[in-house]
Amino acid sequence: MADIKGSAEQRASATLGAGFFERVLELLSHHERIALRLRHVERLELHEVAARMNLPEGVVARILADAERTLTAARRAFVEALQEHAPELAC
Repeated sequence: MADIKGSAEQRASATLGAGFFERVLELLSHHERIALRLRHVERLELHEVAARMNLPEGVVARILADAERTLTAARRAFVEALQEHAPELAC
């Protein structure tokens, strides 16, 4: 029975996380979302992302750093909220 409860808790946590992640992506600028997708989903190198976006590498590096900082802060806030309000679901 513990396995069923555990997997239900994992599914609930994953569902909450997915919805939260979608809302966080909405906070990012258009350029941040594109840069993240190119870099992490399509796995392009920084210079390739810059070429695709028609921006200098330094600008793309800053865009990625800003986006990743936002995602990290949001993840931290999400985990803290889970630990506070639903410790049984916390990662």
